[in-house]
Amino acid sequence: MTEDDKIVLREFLKAFGVTSAIFGGVCLFFILFIFLTSDEETLQPTKPVVVDTYENCDIIRWSTSQMDEYKYFLKCNE
Repeated sequence: MTEDDKIVLREFLKAFGVTSAIFGGVCLFFILFIFLTSDEETLQPTKPVVVDTYENCDIIRWSTSQMDEYKYFLKCNE
């Protein structure tokens, strides 16, 4: 093996290592992203809570996510 072959082999191995590290990091990012976003618990509605009353009806608050996004409806017992 000549000195030129050793230089070419060294450059090839450096390029292969950098490419492998970048590809591995991207794959790890996507696996982590899929794992964190596929939480089934966030798809389940929260337990309804009575927050107030309006003309003899209960105002019920519930949510389908863990963010501060609530939905309200009236429940009347008439």
